Amino acid sequence: MKIPISWIKDYIKFDVPANDIADLLTMAGTEVSNIQKIGTDWDKNKLKVGQILNIEKHPNADRLSLVEVLISNSQKINVVCGANNIEVGQKIAFAESGSELYSPRDKKTIVLKKSNIRGI
Repeated sequence: MKIPISWIKDYIKFDVPANDIADLLTMAGTEVSNIQKIGTDWDKNKLKVGQILNIEKHPNADRLSLVEVLISNSQKINVVCGANNIEVGQKIAFAESGSELYSPRDKKTIVLKKSNIRGI
């Protein structure tokens, strides 16, 4: 059975490395066959929950939108978005420029950067 470490940490109220948790579980009579890390740790200062405030069509692209996102009580940011399933009011995952995101398909970490897309 695979169990996310985040579930176990719901019951352990102190910061313990995964290997130490595996040792404690083994000493308690359970068996831990392996520990599998998927992806990388997220920078909680750069990955946030945002709320979509406004959506407009991109003036130079058919499949892109200009989206205004609220990422804190007073901070709004405009982004170019290619998703076609967004709506005003939705809560979204927002990764700021400089965020490192893991791609399970490529098995690589990419760093997001601010760039010009179709003139914006």
